[in-house]
Amino acid sequence: LRQARQSAAEKFSQSPQLICPDEVLKDIAKTKPLNPSELLSIKNFTSRAFNKVGEDILEVIREHRENFETQSLHTDLPRNLSGILSLIEKGYTLIEISNLTRLPEAVISMQIETLLEYQPEMEINSLFDQKELKLIYDKIRNGEKSIKELKKQVPHNISYAKIRIALAKYKNII
Repeated sequence: LRQARQSAAEKFSQSPQLICPDEVLKDIAKTKPLNPSELLSIKNFTSRAFNKVGEDILEVIREHRENFETQSLHTDLPRNLSGILSLIEKGYTLIEISNLTRLPEAVISMQIETLLEYQPEMEINSLFDQKELKLIYDKIRNGEKSIKELKKQVPHNISYAKIRIALAKYKNII
């Protein structure tokens, strides 16, 4: 969705936010409209926005649905990612997954980052203390997108691995 918006922004020489604000993109990602009337029923998505990017957004959603429906996520994933996904779905924390798999948190975080590309709606709350996740999201919302800079701004007990996961999830929300 962001790429479709960016293409429209370049085509019309406007900022992506002017084409379609982030909050509206989030609503589109949540509702996944299938036709123009459903898309236009989303709050603050205007007919002007539809004229610029509407068909592209609907096409992205159709492609995503087709890809998602034709794949069984667990069976199409490599075994190592499927195992990590199962542990996340069972509610294990990042440390527990690291201990169970005998892999460093950094490796697990990169695998989770990949999983989020396959399944952006994947729930990651069990991996974090909710205060940690909220704090990281707040820093990201304030414009910080660098893992290294985020690490400087959060308490030292929040690992790079957790920051990587939160950043990947946040990017997939929009």
